[in-house]
Amino acid sequence: MLSDSPNSPPPPQPRAVEPPLPIQLSPPTEPSAAPLPTLEQQLAGQIKLAEKCISPRDLKSIRKITADISIKPEDLTGSKRLPPECSLGDTPLQPRHWRQITFAWTAASTSHNPTYFEDEQLERYGHTWGPVKQTAVSAVRFFATVPLLPYYMGVYPPNECIYDLGQYRPGSCAPHYLDPFPISIRGALYEGMFLGLIPVAL
Repeated sequence: MLSDSPNSPPPPQPRAVEPPLPIQLSPPTEPSAAPLPTLEQQLAGQIKLAEKCISPRDLKSIRKITADISIKPEDLTGSKRLPPECSLGDTPLQPRHWRQITFAWTAASTSHNPTYFEDEQLERYGHTWGPVKQTAVSAVRFFATVPLLPYYMGVYPPNECIYDLGQYRPGSCAPHYLDPFPISIRGALYEGMFLGLIPVAL
């Protein structure tokens, strides 16, 4: 028969059951891949260059300016690696209070005397047959105009003023076309008189 004695151990107490911890799944990562730096870390690692606006004293002499636009080694070092951003200041823009005007384009009143040997397609618009063929074409055009010079002088008298109205502007994308041959009764009379004087002169 068991009896309670002061030296007997106390009976064991039941242990409280703790709730299970939530399971956290980490995304699969490659063990060999290193984490990429953030944009802030990349910008912090770069050297911040001091911006310097060009003053008139820093400008090159006109004798040192060339048409060479190639990149030099000295342009990739120092403060020349990045172009500085020069602000326009904090002063707000003050618009000019001008009166509104209406502008209408007016053709120039310049004129010139007739140019009988002019090659309009070549000399005005830059249409060429190439560096080799153009020489032959210009020679044929010149020598073909010589016997027709009295005819052209009848169409356009030497004292007549020729204007540029109706022509394409220099530098414009003008189409290729053949110059029309002018028809004139006065020109035919001048050419007939010239051909009639040739036997008399001989």
